[in-house]
Amino acid sequence: MKKIVVVIMLLTIFLMSSCTLFKSKEATESGIVTISVIDINNQIVKEKEISFNEGDTLVSLVQNNFDNVVMDGTMIMSIETLTNPADWSTFICIKVNGEDSMVGIMDIVLKDGDHISFVDTVNMYA
Repeated sequence: MKKIVVVIMLLTIFLMSSCTLFKSKEATESGIVTISVIDINNQIVKEKEISFNEGDTLVSLVQNNFDNVVMDGTMIMSIETLTNPADWSTFICIKVNGEDSMVGIMDIVLKDGDHISFVDTVNMYA
């Protein structure tokens, strides 16, 4: 009986923690960001200046303002004409203010004036 109670408690804890595992970080202020999609030839496919409010997420802005947005868990697999191929010879790199993001799309907090780019990038390890 004790084993069953322990298993049920562990499952409950696991399920509760997994619900917050894939939660996007929310903006703590309102503002405007510029979001660009850039192809492998460094050409802008689409660029938008988007207003956001406190509580908005980058994921929601991208899903509501761009086409062909496909995510696999926390990874962006496709946006506009960019798509990660099966052989991973290219991938979609996220840049914030010109610098490679050290976190994924769900962990980028929107800040007024930021420029976020989704750049099709050659995978030198493929």
